[in-house]
Amino acid sequence: MATLIAVSNYTDTKILAHTPKGAENDKGVSLYWLDPTTGTLKPAGALEVGPNPAFLLQHPDDPTTLYASTERIDDDGEVLSLRLSRDGDDIQLNVVDRASARGKSTCYLALDASKKWLRLTNYWEASVAVLPVSGAALGEKAADHHALPPQAALRDVEGKEVPQRCAEPSSYCATNKPSREEHWKYRQRWPHAHCVVTEPYAQQTHFVVDLGEDAVYHYGFDDAVGRLTCQGATRLERGKGPRHVVFHPTRKAAFIVQELSSTVSAFAYDDAAPAGMLDTTDPRACLKLTQCVSTLPDGYDNAHHCVNGIWKAKSHSSEIRLDATGSWLFVGNRGHDSLAVFAVTFDGETPRLRQAHVVKTGGACPRNFAVLESHIVVGNQDTNELVVFRREVDGNLTEVSRRAHRSPNFLAPLVSPPTLDTQKTIGKCPSPRANRSLAGVFVEPPPAPLPELRSPLRAVA
Repeated sequence: MATLIAVSNYTDTKILAHTPKGAENDKGVSLYWLDPTTGTLKPAGALEVGPNPAFLLQHPDDPTTLYASTERIDDDGEVLSLRLSRDGDDIQLNVVDRASARGKSTCYLALDASKKWLRLTNYWEASVAVLPVSGAALGEKAADHHALPPQAALRDVEGKEVPQRCAEPSSYCATNKPSREEHWKYRQRWPHAHCVVTEPYAQQTHFVVDLGEDAVYHYGFDDAVGRLTCQGATRLERGKGPRHVVFHPTRKAAFIVQELSSTVSAFAYDDAAPAGMLDTTDPRACLKLTQCVSTLPDGYDNAHHCVNGIWKAKSHSSEIRLDATGSWLFVGNRGHDSLAVFAVTFDGETPRLRQAHVVKTGGACPRNFAVLESHIVVGNQDTNELVVFRREVDGNLTEVSRRAHRSPNFLAPLVSPPTLDTQKTIGKCPSPRANRSLAGVFVEPPPAPLPELRSPLRAVA
């Protein structure tokens, strides 16, 4: 059976935090059918929406609802809800609703277990927000929005104080209004929230990765009012630039890709860890470092260094994905233009990674990719193409097809929506903000501020 793949595309590169070199796409979201036998992609539908749809998330209980974030630094981004409807192989996409993301460069979305709240991260100024949702209907007002707390101590790789950092890093954007040129030169001058991921075991702790602060913050969540509360953080080695975290589906382990150093780290996960800011080598830490390895092949000189906050490297890591079994881990390398494939094993409770292959993606800037049971679909952003690889039993990848596609940004496998004759309860898509009688669905947040964080962390307005 063919698999439906959604691809978000950059439509206006002038307002992004970074500088992709691909051609702008006039379609914000595109859909393809992937044939599992031949590995070819067949267009299924597209939608003109923007600017710059980024992260895509399908509702786990309703395959007709798709959420998207928009990525921009000139103004606050938005969260969009889209309706998918199917007529044979043709998929129609329509915008149902939209709401402010309360921040810039919105790059990650996650639903809570109750499906009532959508958590999101805003990369540019390192903030998190929570939106009430009811299917495709979005609340007009965020239930929670705040910046990540600064670390109690900030050090560079030589152990010295990092120069030109503001006293309150989370306020840097508002005070200094940095350009994207400054951001690209000084990747860690201020915090950058890159994702919010829930551990899959008890689903009680939610992790926000901060590339600018080299930290992973741990949050609790009150699903009665949609309120996040920081409970502590794990401090990574300075200068590595953590981007995304993924958790093993069955063993208590996590893996974090470090963008600036082109490395990936394995961690044993301890859900009983105390609050506070702890190093990954601390035996009390929530995430205990067991291994850190390069995502690049042996002998490749990445010329990585960070001096006075200025970052330079030939290549940097992008996306990280585990397959469904947790046996294979994949990391994209932008610059080297490859996918690194790691075998995942355990020594008792200790996760271990072995680099099995580094496979060229056949184009430039593999920003994102989708891992399926038998294939991987890669978006080479700067060379405007989608490339399909067949997964071999030893973890290696063999290219089987490619298709021209302008500025792919994010790829997501979707559950196919039902055909039209089974969608009798869906009806037509409402216009944005139409019939907003959702008082019984959306809980108004209490007026009280967020509780004070336990030392050594503190809340940031």
